[in-house]
This record gives sequence, C-alpha cells and structure tokens, in this order.
Amino acid sequence: MDGKIIKSEEIEEKGNEETKVKNLFSSDFSEISIASVKRNSQDKTLGYDEVSDNFYYVLEGEGICLMEGEEYNIKKGDLIVVPKGTKYKNIGNIKLLAISTPKFDKKNQVYEE
Repeated sequence: MDGKIIKSEEIEEKGNEETKVKNLFSSDFSEISIASVKRNSQDKTLGYDEVSDNFYYVLEGEGICLMEGEEYNIKKGDLIVVPKGTKYKNIGNIKLLAISTPKFDKKNQVYEE
C-alpha cells in the first residue's frame, strides 16, 4: 500500500437527516474501515453488528450511548467500544469517528423491531 492524503472535499457524504456518513477509508486489502458519522436523532431502536467490532470516538457534541440495557452519557473526547454482537445505539446531536474491524458492511447490521 502506498501512502496518500485523502482530501475531505473528495469524500461523498451519504445518509439522511438522522445519520450522515463519510467513508474515510476502506479497501479490498484492509480489514479496517474508518468513517465520519454525524448523528442527530433521538431514535432508540437498538441494533448490533454480527461481524465487526466497532469503535466510536466522539469528535463533537454530547449524547447518549445505549448499550446492553445501560445508558451512558457521552461527550467530546469519549471512546465507545462496541464488540460484535453487542446491542447498542448512539443518540443525540454528535459527530463520531467510527472505526470497524473487520471493515463495516451494512449487510451485517441487525436491528430490533
């Protein structure tokens, strides 16, 4: 792999009013993905990832992380560690750096009804 600079203006932001995602890094030869996630939601529908361990670093704002029946206040500078199979949801008006290993794949996400 060669070193490179990935310019933020070249990265497409996808999503809706509640969640916007910029996939910063993911490749076929890497087992990691990195994304910038903006949350602006109070939806408390829990979900889990069947395959990936996920790490969220809070870049901006304050919110709540619901994890396995517990409620945690989160703010800028906090790190959230979510092992695969752990039911969770990050809510509030927050910006997160999301790191997944193996790399994130939406097909592996399961949500409660």
